Amino acid sequence: MYAAHTGMVDTVVVAGRIVKRGGRLVDLDVARIRRLAEETRDHLFAEAARGDLVPEAAAGGDWFPRTKVAPAGAVAAR
Repeated sequence: MYAAHTGMVDTVVVAGRIVKRGGRLVDLDVARIRRLAEETRDHLFAEAARGDLVPEAAAGGDWFPRTKVAPAGAVAAR
């Protein structure tokens, strides 16, 4: 049985450029990555709240999806 994971990779070269050395990613634009992640999050929440898909969706860490409970005697869809 094999048990490999990304942490076992020491060095990665893409198109002649080192992107991972000594097990750590190099030359990351952390500010850009964070900005893109936040923009994506905001877009996803806005789309979920639009059109009543998930009207109470919001960022902040305190939102959880509603649990859907089937009525008594209902058969679960497969």
